[in-house]
Amino acid sequence: MEPPPLRAEIKEAQGRGGGAARISTASRTTRMVFAEIVGTLSFLHPQADDDISDRLHYYYTTTFLLLTAVLISIKMFGGRPIECWLPAEYKSSWEDYTEMYCWARNTYFASFENENLPEVQDRGATMVSYYQWVPFFLVVVAFMFYAPCLLWRILYDKSGIRLNDIMNFANDKSNVQPVSRRANVNGLALHLSSVFKHRFRFGETSHPYHHRIFKFLNLRFYEAYLTFLYLGIKLLFLINVLTQMILLSRFLQTNSQGFYGYGILWDLVTGQGWSESPNFPVVTYCDMEIRILGNIQRHTVQCVLVINIFTEKIFLLLWLWYTLLAIISFGSIMSWIFSSLPFEQRRR
Repeated sequence: MEPPPLRAEIKEAQGRGGGAARISTASRTTRMVFAEIVGTLSFLHPQADDDISDRLHYYYTTTFLLLTAVLISIKMFGGRPIECWLPAEYKSSWEDYTEMYCWARNTYFASFENENLPEVQDRGATMVSYYQWVPFFLVVVAFMFYAPCLLWRILYDKSGIRLNDIMNFANDKSNVQPVSRRANVNGLALHLSSVFKHRFRFGETSHPYHHRIFKFLNLRFYEAYLTFLYLGIKLLFLINVLTQMILLSRFLQTNSQGFYGYGILWDLVTGQGWSESPNFPVVTYCDMEIRILGNIQRHTVQCVLVINIFTEKIFLLLWLWYTLLAIISFGSIMSWIFSSLPFEQRRR
């Protein structure tokens, strides 16, 4: 049996209390697509049933990840994410084919400190194969940041407490008027009173709403259900951001300095340029085999991953943001655990 809707109680209480052409075209198309996609993100909006630490995860981080995925997709599929330098014997018609081939088949990194390229069998160790998947990776990560919030809103609603409505009515601007404030207070009191009738203490079995077979259904009726649920969701946020730091390194195939961010910061401290860094190389190489008159000829071309100039800064910013977010989340969990303790234990 569920308690009556909060809005109906509020209304009842209020009733009692009173009442260039191509570039230009491409630019316009890009802006239209960007505006259309931004419009679809309207479902992302902060609510009053959480704190700023949670919003940093599910709202600000998720929005940034989705917008970044859109920008990178526009550059990848609407521009030239890779440009290759071709020898003089190549025909001009081969340029587009070479760049498309190298983009699809991946490239590999070789430091300019070595005069010779790695042996053919060793080139797979420095293969750069993540850049085509960056937008899809960011979308998946965005969903993972939003998932704890979605779980929180689904589970707390099962408790019967309209937490978001309670906070909205408590912060209603009409509360400055005595009549409206009294009506809102009466409505909130009726709602909470109806909810508390369904509550029972942990271990109690004589309550009329206690399920004797499907005992897991009793969790939503326990008096501390929302407290433990909220702390659990906050823990999920923290676990998720720590997991994202590991996934980021695995996705970018960072093996030299452990976590991706440490490797990039080390490159910046030691003065290594972007083109020399294996973490996010800009200058790479591509092997291409061409069949000419029945013979297979191998050609090696030097390419510039233009998209990496942008994505490297994005991923470095993300890694730094994840670090800050983990610290904020840990502090928030500790603060809420302390606030949830009984008053006598807090005084100790």
